[in-house]
Amino acid sequence: MLTAAFGILLLGLVATSILISDLIPAIGWIGLSSPLFILIYVAAMRIVFRFERARAAGFVSDAVEGLQYGHLPKRSGYAWFAVHAIVIVVAATYLPHLGDEIATITGLGRTFVGSIFIALATSLPEIVVSRAALNMGAVDLAVGNILGSNLFNIAILAIDDVAFRQGPILASIAPSHVITALAAMAMTAIITIALTYRSEKRVFLLSWESIGVVLVYALTSLVLYSRR
Repeated sequence: MLTAAFGILLLGLVATSILISDLIPAIGWIGLSSPLFILIYVAAMRIVFRFERARAAGFVSDAVEGLQYGHLPKRSGYAWFAVHAIVIVVAATYLPHLGDEIATITGLGRTFVGSIFIALATSLPEIVVSRAALNMGAVDLAVGNILGSNLFNIAILAIDDVAFRQGPILASIAPSHVITALAAMAMTAIITIALTYRSEKRVFLLSWESIGVVLVYALTSLVLYSRR
């Protein structure tokens, strides 16, 4: 819930920054909002870490989990984690070029292709990781992967702002990105409500909050497609 709440906060700042980009001062070519994104992200990670550490101290299950993986050397775990991360980075370097080519050939526009196709492709590792975590019974790891990734993705905007030397990056993008930011806020809010309310009812195979998230995503995709 903490991660989701900070995600809503950052998304709200992004949407606001896009809308009033002409009023936000810049430090060189970097928008003043970018350092704020980094500060909030670092603060969020620190608060979530401290909260989880205090919460985990009261559970015996963590000790059991430590014994379960005690035979695995840390060095090997870190090494394999780094190797798989590098593979993802190398593969991801080709996606922007392919996405730009798809946007040009199909005429769908860069905003739509980036928000739908590129976002879907870059989220495939998260889907696989979350599924693997669920198979292990690590539900908190699966959900934390998704919400934490959304939080970090906003912090990436600050890194992109440094690399983009033609002025503040949020002042150079299409206003329709506000729609994406607001939709992401709505979806995260639904998840936050679900974490609080914890309804056990399902419609077929999906819970009510999952249906709500899917509907918001589908509606947003339709709106972005109509504005391409």
